Amino acid sequence: MAIGTFKAELMKLPNGLHDAELLALELDLERATLVLRVMACWGGPVSPDPEEVRAVTVRFEGLQHLQLDLGAHLGTNLEPLMIDAGEGPPGSLPPLDHDASTFEFWVFMSDENRFLRGIASACSTSMT
Repeated sequence: MAIGTFKAELMKLPNGLHDAELLALELDLERATLVLRVMACWGGPVSPDPEEVRAVTVRFEGLQHLQLDLGAHLGTNLEPLMIDAGEGPPGSLPPLDHDASTFEFWVFMSDENRFLRGIASACSTSMT
């Protein structure tokens, strides 16, 4: 499993993490890692199964910063959340301060209308 930036890992997935379902978020403070387990959209208009989804694990290593936007609550039913994700500052939000050996990433939880933002030094994806 090669380790790169989040942007490079997202490009390996046909639709990135657009309209993916976040199933689990595991934060290990001791090891400075964040693991996201998602169901990612794999199909598309020209694929044999446009509705196909696959289980994907996204692992951030060398985690230096993590923040979750404030909101009223984080899901009342504890069901999977629809997400989108990317590298760099999201939209019009200011970038987080970090050095050249790290990258900023974001995960937008559309059901909750909030961002999870972080800084890490490496990222990897795997199909589970």
